[in-house]
Amino acid sequence: MTGRNGRMKIAVVGLGAIGGVLAAWLGGRLAPGRVQLSALARGATLQAVRAQGLLLETDAGPQAVAVQASDDPAQVGVQDLVIVAVKG
Repeated sequence: MTGRNGRMKIAVVGLGAIGGVLAAWLGGRLAPGRVQLSALARGATLQAVRAQGLLLETDAGPQAVAVQASDDPAQVGVQDLVIVAVKG
């Protein structure tokens, strides 16, 4: 499945320890231009991601990862894949 622009739309719900790593890895490691990454977060985490994006630490050095972050699911829209990474 892909969005209108041919890119798979992936959203990560919750950008804590697990969700943050998954989002950074997906955004930094999957083929550029093939994935449209969104994230749902709140509070200070949302503000930080909006201001700075995510940072993936690799053996080759840090890699900045752009992500569309929001606290409103309607803003990120329909997704092909949703990863839920929140505390139970």
